[in-house]
Amino acid sequence: MKQFHTNIIILIKIIPSSFLLLVLFTLGNITFADDGLGMKAFESGEYKKAYEIWLPKAKDGDPDSQAGIGVLFNFGFDVPKNNNEAMKWYRLAAAQGQSDAQAMLGRMYYHGEGVAINIKTAIKWYKLAMKQKNPLAHELLGELYYTQGIYDDAERILIEAVTLWEETSGINHPDVARALSTLALVYQNLTRFPDAERVIKRALSINQETLGADHLETAKKLNILGQIQFSQGNYFDAELNYKQAVSIKDKTNNPVSLQLVVTASSNLGLLYQTQAKYSKAEKFFEQSLDFAEKYLKPNDAIIATITNNLAMLNLHQGKYESSKINFEKALKISKKNLGQLHPDVALIQTNLGIALQYQGRYADAELLHKQAILTLEQIFEGNNPILAMSYLNLGFLYQEQGKYLEAETLFNQSLPMMEKAVGTNHVNVALILNNLALQYQYQGRYSEAERIYKRSINIINV
Repeated sequence: MKQFHTNIIILIKIIPSSFLLLVLFTLGNITFADDGLGMKAFESGEYKKAYEIWLPKAKDGDPDSQAGIGVLFNFGFDVPKNNNEAMKWYRLAAAQGQSDAQAMLGRMYYHGEGVAINIKTAIKWYKLAMKQKNPLAHELLGELYYTQGIYDDAERILIEAVTLWEETSGINHPDVARALSTLALVYQNLTRFPDAERVIKRALSINQETLGADHLETAKKLNILGQIQFSQGNYFDAELNYKQAVSIKDKTNNPVSLQLVVTASSNLGLLYQTQAKYSKAEKFFEQSLDFAEKYLKPNDAIIATITNNLAMLNLHQGKYESSKINFEKALKISKKNLGQLHPDVALIQTNLGIALQYQGRYADAELLHKQAILTLEQIFEGNNPILAMSYLNLGFLYQEQGKYLEAETLFNQSLPMMEKAVGTNHVNVALILNNLALQYQYQGRYSEAERIYKRSINIINV
């Protein structure tokens, strides 16, 4: 029954846009009490001067200057990076209603910077800033919902973010392009590919016109366009866009550029893996991993993502022990970065469970699947596609062992959750239906199996 594994969802992750660039754009919308002198210094890279201008005013209680000081400490701009100091200044500004500081507090809770990761608290701060129509808060909450698979809410909030950025920055500003790029990823995951391409091409056009064809933000949009084309099986254009993105990124040597080189190269590896060009895929994964380990921090989240994808390639190649070792490495890095209670950790646990499942270590695999489900149930409320797929994956494990009743229960638990999360005609709904029908077939319940198969086929043919 090894065919079940081809349906298992794995963690293939687009690395979010650099928040460093987001902050630089966003702070331009703050009206500072220093007549803009601190902001001008900040935008020109004179961070020490900005600090000297902002600090006295921050100590006097000016919330905008407090937010600026918070950013300097948060990102280590000519001051030692200190998340505790950043948190202190953000809190002071946020208490006075400074909406950018409120949004940044939410971001710190979401990423676990200076505090333990707390998604509910992050959402609380985002929503507080959103009451003042803060575009940054809308964008960050939209991105949060996207990463959690809450696509309907993500779409709605990101559309609001785009509108607010257009009102505050202009319709062709990079702020608009950045929010559009996340919206395009939402549409991709909803399999609304025409919408996804339309939106990302607008974002790409904005960046090309305002920042230039060789800018990092342009490269990011090319990378996302390639991802969307890859999802549709348009491998030719996807490969061209990934390669163009890499060629742009190779021209610079800052940390953001290095991350983008690694991301686009890894995406090329995924593309070649999908085409069963395993040797070529392995080459790109290993090159990306070597590059990341050489130039990025030892436990960078990107390293975990690439290691995870290399492990999945090992699984396709039948290198089960290598797959297990790489999944364990990815899991260790993710736990160190994110803590146990994070969706990425749960997804890698699921993947490690799959690797053990291939080796016939069913008890160990079951434990990992259940740990992943427990984590996701604590994180998500209501209907979530990531949690739905976790139920499905555990069902695959039971199905492979001939535990048909347990598998059926999990498939039936997964189906309504997925339908409510992404709609009744989504490809993932068809996937669940197909396996539920197969389950009925194994039990000799042929009429039920036929009915479910037909529904699955109708979705795929839409």
